Amino acid sequence: MPGALLLLLLASLAAPQEDLSSRPGSVTRVSLLDRARLVALESGGSGADLDAALFVTGLRSHGIQAEWRTSLRDTGYDDATRILFVQSGEAEGLHLARPETSYGTPVTLAVGDLVLLRPKERIFLQQEIGVLSFTLEEPLPEGLPTVIRPDHDPQITDTPGGCATESGAYRRVCLTWEGKNGPYLYQGLNAHRVRIRDSFTHYHPVDGGFDELYLVQDALPGSEIIVCERLAELLDPSGLDAESASTLLRRIPVKTGDLVLLPRGTAHRGVGGILAQVITVPGFVPGAELGVDDAIRAVNAEFDLELAHHDPGAPFVAVLEREDHVRIEVGDQLFTEYRFADGPRAFFHPVLASDGRAMTRGYPMAWREGEAKDHPHHQSLWFAHGSVNGVDFWHDPNAEMRLLKIEDVFSRSGLGGFTAVHDWIAPDGSTVLHDRRVFRFHAGAAGEGVAAGERWIDWDLRLTAPANAPVRFGDTKEGTMAFRVAASMRVDGEVATGRLVNAAGQKDGRAWGKRSPWLLANGLLDGRPAAVAILEHPRNFRFPTWWHAREYGLLAANPFGAHDFEGAPAGAGDFELAAGETLRLRYRFVLAAGELAPRRVTELATGYGDTGQEPGRPPAAVGSER
Repeated sequence: MPGALLLLLLASLAAPQEDLSSRPGSVTRVSLLDRARLVALESGGSGADLDAALFVTGLRSHGIQAEWRTSLRDTGYDDATRILFVQSGEAEGLHLARPETSYGTPVTLAVGDLVLLRPKERIFLQQEIGVLSFTLEEPLPEGLPTVIRPDHDPQITDTPGGCATESGAYRRVCLTWEGKNGPYLYQGLNAHRVRIRDSFTHYHPVDGGFDELYLVQDALPGSEIIVCERLAELLDPSGLDAESASTLLRRIPVKTGDLVLLPRGTAHRGVGGILAQVITVPGFVPGAELGVDDAIRAVNAEFDLELAHHDPGAPFVAVLEREDHVRIEVGDQLFTEYRFADGPRAFFHPVLASDGRAMTRGYPMAWREGEAKDHPHHQSLWFAHGSVNGVDFWHDPNAEMRLLKIEDVFSRSGLGGFTAVHDWIAPDGSTVLHDRRVFRFHAGAAGEGVAAGERWIDWDLRLTAPANAPVRFGDTKEGTMAFRVAASMRVDGEVATGRLVNAAGQKDGRAWGKRSPWLLANGLLDGRPAAVAILEHPRNFRFPTWWHAREYGLLAANPFGAHDFEGAPAGAGDFELAAGETLRLRYRFVLAAGELAPRRVTELATGYGDTGQEPGRPPAAVGSER
């Protein structure tokens, strides 16, 4: 270890800073020192990450002998049993079983591997790696390998249970208490590598339980561990009032490289897509996971709160950032993708029903049999307008909606989301408009009325004029919040089976140009019923909107087209947004793998109108990380 870093670590251990042992029941998180932080410390950085040393001190107060080594090449010899969890880097080297020899067995190590060393054994590597090392008194039984590779060892299979109970869950038991859970038995320390999407809320009892550590090896954006350190009050809330009950849970945001200590007697739940080595000290005691989601529901009912709890009926909605798109999956199956590198504007394509059938036209992205090759600017599901300061963002490929950033990404059971920020750039290079789009993707039993077979996509748009100039949205039918249905769901066309209806009961072509809070399209996809409904939020500008609803398959809400839709004087639908001001528009798309009745859409529209607040965070605990 470099001398400067060693001195800093020794100083941190001796300094009169907060001693974690003074609050042994608390949940503690640190970001482990990685190579970049090591460089910062050596070059005179602030030393903020020295809390890792204090964390190790806290582990010792729980009887856990551990050491974080960021640049390990040689473990050296030791008289104790050691287990190393590889957290960073890849390396090749030798395992030396006897101290007096220089010959050994070749090994290759990578993130996720466990290294098991008996007394006097040593690992020597050609490259540096980062490891969390535990020193243990319990000897290793015969038959355990030196290196356990959870993702490659044929003796380790996916074993749903613990934090990952859903069918097909990723949970690989590396060191287990019981033979039924895996081949490698050890009771001094147990571990399983698991992807935690939405675990049930549970605790391990103080008597007969164990302390648990999450060594985070990957985490989707927005991942959290939700904890309750006031377990007695959660189980018996009779002494609480609504204010104190609202703070029972707190969130701990996590990222790759974090280590979280969860002492016995602390309730916890992982959400959002955390890949972790879950390490238990002492070994995992069977039957020592006690659920408390029912207790959280009881507190919510008693005090009219919305404390987060596990919902076993909701499929996981994963929001995954990629280089040229954002991918949304529901229960490991593709739902849709937000494509922002395939043309002058971003759009969702494909858009799939819960049974995998494509709800939108494939052309011009990927033509399918029976599709018309008209209107190439109709790209699945998108937002645009034909006159913004005179610029045609609906048709003109030289008018660009440029993506600036993706942020606020999160994944949860029943709900995922992200935010996209765009600038609208005219062909002459000037910035005409700014927009901020908050997306929410609902699936399954999300507690917000999503029925079986339904998927929802919410758009919350903020259109902001530049600080130094107003923006005029022109009166034209060419716009705005648009959806191009699959060929067989059209009202008119070669393979058409579709029907349109609005809230007033106006059907098919008679729905064009009419004002309505919603529009519904029913039809057949692959010979089976399917439907899409577009709901407008009642607080929208000029609610209820006009509908540019075409029998050839275009469904578009347009609050600006008064001249075309109603025969009003030219320009009657113009709207000027003052410099620096913002126009907010909200829409919900309901996609059903079956027929939707108008009464169901009316019910959904009423519920949508009740959600006037800002688009919320993912369902989570009240409170924050301390």
